[in-house]
Amino acid sequence: TVAMVSIVFLAVGVFLASALILRSRRAVKEQQMEVRYRERLFSALSGNTKNIFIMFDPETLKVEYVSPNAKRLLGIGPQRIESDIYVLDGTAVEGMLPLRDDIAALRKVDHRRCCRERIHKDTGERCWYQETMYHASVGGPDKIIYVLADCTREKLNTERLHQALELARQSNEAKSSFLAKMSHDIRTPINAIMGMTQIAKDHMGDAEKTCKCLETIHVSSGHLLSLINDVLDMSKIESNSIELQETGCRLDDVLSSIDVLTSPTSDAKNQKLTIEASAAVHRTFAADGLRLRQILLNLLSNAVKYTPEGGEISLVVTELEPANFRLARLQ
Repeated sequence: TVAMVSIVFLAVGVFLASALILRSRRAVKEQQMEVRYRERLFSALSGNTKNIFIMFDPETLKVEYVSPNAKRLLGIGPQRIESDIYVLDGTAVEGMLPLRDDIAALRKVDHRRCCRERIHKDTGERCWYQETMYHASVGGPDKIIYVLADCTREKLNTERLHQALELARQSNEAKSSFLAKMSHDIRTPINAIMGMTQIAKDHMGDAEKTCKCLETIHVSSGHLLSLINDVLDMSKIESNSIELQETGCRLDDVLSSIDVLTSPTSDAKNQKLTIEASAAVHRTFAADGLRLRQILLNLLSNAVKYTPEGGEISLVVTELEPANFRLARLQ
């Protein structure tokens, strides 16, 4: 009886132990299958994104996981990264901080973030990555999770915004500079118009004097209209450029208009203004008449402004030896 009872208990014990072992094995197998399923699912999801995920040991730097899209995004297969994580430095653009600095800094902080430009090893394509490293506990000792997130589009959009802002700033500066220069140029013909108008009013009975004043006003008005047309051409202001209109010019006409525009101001200060061009041989040439008058008027108006009352101002035009037989040089 004792033997039979012992055999029964032994059989029951063996059965229960076998059942527990089978159940434990089945649970382990199901857990392993679940882990593999999760890994395959994570690999499938990460493989279709532009983010690269890497996990490695902070002490040994042994890489334990690399998302399969590393080959597609960087031209380096996961196996090469697993063998040496520093192989990623070979894709960084020259001048970027090495990966070693990030790992060293991570020993003192919880996470490390930076932006790097990398070059695809196979295609040479350049992309920007927002790179983040942080500590994480994955079923045991701490690991380092390294995420490289493609931010090329955001980087380009930011650069475009900066370029647009800089362009707007330059445009505003160009407008201010252009208008400041034009205000100086406009003042000269306005002074001539005001001066000749006053002289004409004071000599209403002198037909010859009045006619000369009206002629000066006419020349000054034409020059002022040309300047105003330039001011209204906003495309020139925004581009900070001036197109030269090359036409036929006569030296005597240019100097005569300069004399007419400057004389009222110099006469008001009792200055002697002399314009001499008898030494110039070639008196007809191609130039932008408006710009040439602007240059000469600026020179003479400054001369009138800074010359004391009763002083003398001379503008002498001479012809230099030509560097080319087809060209003449005036000074």
